[in-house]
Amino acid sequence: MAGKDASHAAIITALRSIQSYNANGLLPQPIDYATIFGHDPAKECTWVMKAEKNGFVPVSAQPICGTDIPGTSTAGSS
Repeated sequence: MAGKDASHAAIITALRSIQSYNANGLLPQPIDYATIFGHDPAKECTWVMKAEKNGFVPVSAQPICGTDIPGTSTAGSS
């Protein structure tokens, strides 16, 4: 999206144009990079899978969600 010889600015601009990224259905909720890029989301959810003999199976029926530890922040934020 940012081109063959992309600059840092072109990559950031291209990422911010993605408004519904879901990793081909692997993420339990889509990411809107137009609003979240460069920010620390308050809640992250993910599907946890385990390997079994015949393939991967989910650990639970619902995604597992976490939140930031109170009083912490993303590296580089103030």
